[in-house]
Amino acid sequence: MSVLLNTGILGIGNQGNMVAALANSRQVPIPVLGLNTSERDIDAVKSTTSIDCLYIGDGKGAGKDRTLSKEALKSYIESFMGDETFQKFIEPLDVVFIVSSTGGGTGSGASPMMADILRNFFKDKIFILVGTLPTIGESVGAQRNTIEYLVETERLEIPYMLFDNGNSTKSSTNDIYDQINSDIVDAVCVIRGDYNLLSKYGMIDTQDMKKLITLPGLIHINLLKGIYQEKIPSDGSIEDLIVASLKNNTMITPDRDKIVKRRGYIVNLSEDIQPYFNKDFPKITDIYGEAAEVFDHYSVNDDDEKANYVVLINSGLSLPENRLKSIQHRIEEVEEALKKKKESSILTALSEKVGIYDSTTARANEGKEIKKFDLGDILSKY
Repeated sequence: MSVLLNTGILGIGNQGNMVAALANSRQVPIPVLGLNTSERDIDAVKSTTSIDCLYIGDGKGAGKDRTLSKEALKSYIESFMGDETFQKFIEPLDVVFIVSSTGGGTGSGASPMMADILRNFFKDKIFILVGTLPTIGESVGAQRNTIEYLVETERLEIPYMLFDNGNSTKSSTNDIYDQINSDIVDAVCVIRGDYNLLSKYGMIDTQDMKKLITLPGLIHINLLKGIYQEKIPSDGSIEDLIVASLKNNTMITPDRDKIVKRRGYIVNLSEDIQPYFNKDFPKITDIYGEAAEVFDHYSVNDDDEKANYVVLINSGLSLPENRLKSIQHRIEEVEEALKKKKESSILTALSEKVGIYDSTTARANEGKEIKKFDLGDILSKY
């Protein structure tokens, strides 16, 4: 396999560590390093994989608190940067993906700060933030952490990718996490050049890929594999399959604001289905808008039609406001619920009964001499 860019994953927090472990287990392993504030989380990772992991802070974790994660990184960043394991990891890389969840504590808090530090220290390398958003049903704390993560990410003006647990087609929590983690690794493999087969018809080279991924803003990748003729609608095209697959993409759904700076596509098709492919992508252009620059890679597959695939890369996209609005609605709903107070009719009825008892007792005591409480007087009787 020819490598366009030497890529690596710095996985921060529990999800970042899981993605790192998965990436390192690929047939062609991706260099990885795990980082966490929780020594127990690192122990869990090391129980199933041999990847290198470091921890910052006291090893007790961040408890969903981004502030604790930031403080830990501030205190340990110099020792981390000087660590031989970190230096060995980062030295040969062209591109580093800093992967974490956006809703937790450790990864959400440390990742944007880490990206800012590393991009200023290693100016010859490309750093891409990769965050995974929580489902709308998760806690308000996770939603707030996500907002803070996104604010800091946008402020950095760097390239980033966002995945969304809410876009997963899986039902169980474990399956959702597994699908997202696998899709993150696939995206990293796209950038590495795993799908760029040698071709005489035109190729995306190293500099082309760098142009695609260095623009500030959202990078969106759609990978459609296993294309064969029976899947193509009788009156349709391969592009119809791509448009349909966008609905199942676990990456965050971009707004249709027609703002896209650069586009790249990597195509590998057998000769029998090439007539169903239109390299102008008119329907994709209608969805995303027309890109200022387009890079294409086209190869002919003559071995196994199941290896047919199309990769679509859009970069320089805006942060999707539609997804932010859903987070806003979730927070507002919970805040409104917290303001509500249940009026108890039972308590009101009981209160009235107590009032009746008090008034009855008062009438029964009318005319009686009220004696001052005297503990000594009572005790003298015994």
